[in-house]
Amino acid sequence: MPRPTVSGRDASNKRDAIVAAAVSSFAAHGVARASMRRIAKAVGITDATLYHYFPSKQALLEAAFRSATFQTDDLESALEGTAGSLRERLRAAGRAFLDVLAWDPEWTRLVVRESLRPETPGERSIGSLVGALGRQRIDALAQAIRRDAAAGLARKCDADLVAAHFFHACVGFWIGEALIANAKPGPERCDAFLDHVVDLIATRLSLDAELEGGAP
Repeated sequence: MPRPTVSGRDASNKRDAIVAAAVSSFAAHGVARASMRRIAKAVGITDATLYHYFPSKQALLEAAFRSATFQTDDLESALEGTAGSLRERLRAAGRAFLDVLAWDPEWTRLVVRESLRPETPGERSIGSLVGALGRQRIDALAQAIRRDAAAGLARKCDADLVAAHFFHACVGFWIGEALIANAKPGPERCDAFLDHVVDLIATRLSLDAELEGGAP
């Protein structure tokens, strides 16, 4: 039987509501100042009910991060769900990534800030979560590039370096446009950026470049 909330509402799908409230609270107040009591109040549940779903603030932070951040399986869906050339699939993956960064600029700012904080012994900070996810994301894209090269669709290259360059460029673009200039880039601006960075990578990996004597 679903647990009732403080306001008397049904508690079905309450876990999702808690995670959504946590994302908003962490983004607005920072991880240190966002209390479990504040989050419970935002959802309309007791502290005990909140701890029933999440035994610690750390567990809730990790759930909030997974909910609000571009995951590796999202990348694989973007790569595999787009037919055509590597250029087209890179563009689809880049668009999906930028859309997540744009989903909640305050959350993105929080992730950037928290990623620069020193690691607390015994806890997984947002910085460590970002690092682990970043490595997984780069590995997933690198594997796709290697598959294209093995199938004769692209030149062989340092796939890990190319994948890292692609995502670092996307993050750098977003920080420059949305976080430093404090102006969320519009669709046309994002498209122009993706056209540029994808063209650089796709041209470099094109088999035509090898036929024309391009550098390996």
